[in-house]
Amino acid sequence: MTWINREQALSHPFANGQYDHEHANEHFIFGFEDYKEWLEQLPTADVVEQSVVDQIRWERDTAIAQLAEIGKGFGETMDDVVERKHGEWKEMTVIHKEEAKDIIEEWQSCRCSVCGRYDTRPYMYYFDKPNFCSWCGADMRKGESDG
Repeated sequence: MTWINREQALSHPFANGQYDHEHANEHFIFGFEDYKEWLEQLPTADVVEQSVVDQIRWERDTAIAQLAEIGKGFGETMDDVVERKHGEWKEMTVIHKEEAKDIIEEWQSCRCSVCGRYDTRPYMYYFDKPNFCSWCGADMRKGESDG
């Protein structure tokens, strides 16, 4: 089915009476007046552009494929997919030495209690710490609910 833009059709010069009334055939005139009346009475529908529909279909198909990779479908819980690890950020001092330049840097950071890796942002400990470890995905929210 093909939709037309009613406003665009009604804005056509003939639909607005912009034609040679003096020399026009009366059947021509009545035809366009009937056409305009017909257009105004057509049922309407709220529609979106095809590109929007294509984007939504792509997002849906991608989500379905990703869920299928882990053996899940829409509406299924994910509790049994991955065991959720919980940890906490431990304050630490990072000493970084570049031997080629003979430079030693030292800064405060945090280490994940689960995987032992540290966040590479200097002074991260003093700012907002992430809710999850970027290395192992451990949940660092102490006693907070998951959602």
